[in-house]
Amino acid sequence: MKNRCVSLPVFVVLSATAFVYYTTVFVVTDQWLSLGTAPGLLNAIIFTGITAMSVLCYTLAIIKDPGQVPSSYEADLEDSDASMHEVKRKGGDLRYCQKCGHYKPPRAHHCRVCKRIIIVCG
Repeated sequence: MKNRCVSLPVFVVLSATAFVYYTTVFVVTDQWLSLGTAPGLLNAIIFTGITAMSVLCYTLAIIKDPGQVPSSYEADLEDSDASMHEVKRKGGDLRYCQKCGHYKPPRAHHCRVCKRIIIVCG
């Protein structure tokens, strides 16, 4: 798989995060409350923690494997308790991936970067 960690969108997001962090802590908080006071220092510490957690979550989302649908997946059409199956708009057939040759579960698509079917979380 191609290294996704050094792309323009990642650089833009990290640059924007660094800009907002610097502006909030060293410009706004320093002028408003002063970093030498207890409230100013507490604000800077809390904002630093929130920023660190955000950057950590973003980094993990980039680095971690998104997982994949098992190649043995087949929709169970006879299960009456199952939620509705996602079907094509025309014809009413189950969705089938032409690139992988497997059925797609609901909320799934073929990722061109990972080259496999993944579930969309959004």
